[in-house]
Order: sequence, then structure tokens, then C-alpha cells
Amino acid sequence: MPRGAPAGGCGVPGVRESRGQEEGRAEMYFKQAVAAEPADGEAMRRYAIFLWHARGDMAAAEDMFTDAIDEEPESSHIRSSYAWFLWMTGGLDTCLVDTINVNDDAE
Repeated sequence: MPRGAPAGGCGVPGVRESRGQEEGRAEMYFKQAVAAEPADGEAMRRYAIFLWHARGDMAAAEDMFTDAIDEEPESSHIRSSYAWFLWMTGGLDTCLVDTINVNDDAE
């Protein structure tokens, strides 16, 4: 927010947005970011966090986290954010199959 902007405002003096309007605008930009090509796992990760915290939509957040991992499977940042989400929401019974480090020694 620019210096001197009103709290909860859009940065234009005298113009205030409600929390719902701010969240709506944020979601619009997140949707544009995740729809862009090439796909960006970090944008998906941030949108997942938004869905979790701002919208309280755990199912959509988990879907977005797993899409982010599918897009950037080597990203430890995305994987750790997903692990944090699972830990904080009690989703310990959820299992993401790790297709990178599959151990075939069990044969």
C-alpha cells in the first residue's frame, strides 16, 4: 500500500474498498496469474494460500497446491507450503504420491 494511503483503501486518497472488494480483486488477479502461459507453480501456491486463508476453501486450496506441485515438482518451497497446509488443517490422512523419488527397491 502506498505511503499515506488510507487503511483498507486502494491507495487513492478518499477511496475505500471493503474487505470483500479487496478479496474479490485479489482473486481476480490470482485467477489471471494461474491461467497465464506458461503455468507458474509459485502463482498457484500463492493462490492456494489465498483460498485457504481468505476464502476458507480447503478443498480448492488443496487442489491448487497439488496443481502447483504437478507444475513444478522439484520446488521444495511449494512442497513445504503444501506440507504446512496439511499440518495446520489436520489433513494428515491426505497423501501426495511422490513421483520424483519413487523407490523401486521393494521388488
